[in-house]
Amino acid sequence: MYLYDEFDRTLVAERVAEFRDQVLRRLSGELTEEEFKPLRLMNGIYLQLHAYMARISIPYGTLSSEQLRMLAHVGRRYDRGYGHFTTRQNIQFNWIKLEEAPDVLAALAEVLPSIVKGLAPESLSGRAGVRAATPDRMPVAGPLGATGLYVLGGLGSRGFLTAPLLAEHVAAQICAAPSPLPEAGRRIVQPGRFAAP
Repeated sequence: MYLYDEFDRTLVAERVAEFRDQVLRRLSGELTEEEFKPLRLMNGIYLQLHAYMARISIPYGTLSSEQLRMLAHVGRRYDRGYGHFTTRQNIQFNWIKLEEAPDVLAALAEVLPSIVKGLAPESLSGRAGVRAATPDRMPVAGPLGATGLYVLGGLGSRGFLTAPLLAEHVAAQICAAPSPLPEAGRRIVQPGRFAAP
């Protein structure tokens, strides 16, 4: 885990102060939403339909009890009493008032300098992810032709829900046992559906 020194804490404090100034300029009309958008996004503040949202990255998914208490405080003080943990090691606060967004970042920076989105040195480089999906957006589960190999993949965003049933399906095929999937379901996930005719 990255250990922050005085240089890092100074950098985070300067970035929070800079964002506070940018928010004041947006609220006064000096900045349009189009001009403000990249400034708020680099600080983890997103505009939703009804409110702003703060998305805070949690590197390695690890938090101390002090950090958890600060997240609870932010949820109580600046949101509606809760936060939403995502599947990508983030927590989101979905009802942030723009004028309070710098206060949220400042509060988090007290105990969470490494997870204030866009403020930590290692998070300035960006991040990318790949979601395994198939052309028809349906998973593949079963034998790969006559190779003796089996595949379970292409689960996309619903893998958490579909993986257990599809794993049973693949295990049943390997063991020559009845599949838990009906015939129509077996056809839908059959890996051979992408083979050239």
